Amino acid sequence: MFKIKPFGNVSAINSSLPPSPNVKTFLQRGVALIILTATSSVTMLAHEQLRLVREFKGYAWGYFPPDNRRLVLLDNDRLSIIEAHSGNSVCTRSAEDRGFTSAAVSPKGDLLAVNHHKYDQSRQILWEQLLLVNARDCKIVRKLDPVVTSRIGRRLSFSSDGKYLAASADGPQLWDAATGRLVFDGHAPEGRHTEDVQITADGRYLLSYDVGFPESNGILNVIDVATGTSRAVFSGEVTSFFATRDSRTLGIIAADRPGVLALRLIDLGDGRQVSKQVGPEIQDLSAISPNGEYMATGVRGTFNLIRLSDGVRVDTAVHYKRSLADDLRGELDMIVELRSLDFSADGRMLLTGGENGSVKLWAIDK
Repeated sequence: MFKIKPFGNVSAINSSLPPSPNVKTFLQRGVALIILTATSSVTMLAHEQLRLVREFKGYAWGYFPPDNRRLVLLDNDRLSIIEAHSGNSVCTRSAEDRGFTSAAVSPKGDLLAVNHHKYDQSRQILWEQLLLVNARDCKIVRKLDPVVTSRIGRRLSFSSDGKYLAASADGPQLWDAATGRLVFDGHAPEGRHTEDVQITADGRYLLSYDVGFPESNGILNVIDVATGTSRAVFSGEVTSFFATRDSRTLGIIAADRPGVLALRLIDLGDGRQVSKQVGPEIQDLSAISPNGEYMATGVRGTFNLIRLSDGVRVDTAVHYKRSLADDLRGELDMIVELRSLDFSADGRMLLTGGENGSVKLWAIDK
């Protein structure tokens, strides 16, 4: 065990600690939070630790299929399926014009959705299209029509039953994964486009983040898939958002004040804010484990592992650290951003991908 301090104003739950008048306890959707009401710092004990298992070079995004036995690795120019333990390649597919930009794995692990761009000679986008790829042999199962000439958003997500695929172009879209039929085609307000979209696990809501100029004027909407009605739940510059597995709560990471981010939890049913946590460990990119035990959050090559039951940052790891060679090449201003964070289905492993061209596999040891 090692000692670690909680982030922001949230401390750990520890049954061995005596009751304190400086601590208030709240129970929110089965998640217990202890909020410090005094300014004093409390040092807690954490049992978890991140351990680097393997590094895969030449990729920027990493995804877990549900069986944890294989990994989906993606870069602009190729898609690969890799055996997790041996590192052996199962299959690979090349992209035209370095056109792959993001992917998602279906709940059964048999299908991949991939964003694909086509460029002209001046590197201007001619069109963008969604591909459905067989996860066993990397062959294209279906190209979703229509192709679009506008911007496809950065995230793809399947509903928990694998029936629907959520994506975005000018507005949020919902596709039937079996037939390739576009079943919902939303439109962002004039002067805006949908930058990011996610479908809740129960398939009831589409979460759509629309941005214009400046990006600080972004709007996060909750769309009822059955009725098509939309309601705004947050306005501001959102860096990341996610829905909990029970489809009841929306987590939003957004600016609280200049240079400081906050994690807000929003009730998806009525749109009210149920909690807000501010701290230096809240960073741009985030992912929540399927079992709801952990959140990973990171930026610029470093990420934190946060235990959601009590808000404690249990470990910090470095995906990429500047080398002397970087400095000798004169790349003093080079910033390597994280591109992906993804948990395994059992929440015991984590994939990180970055602009440095590598994906790393981490184990969460207890």
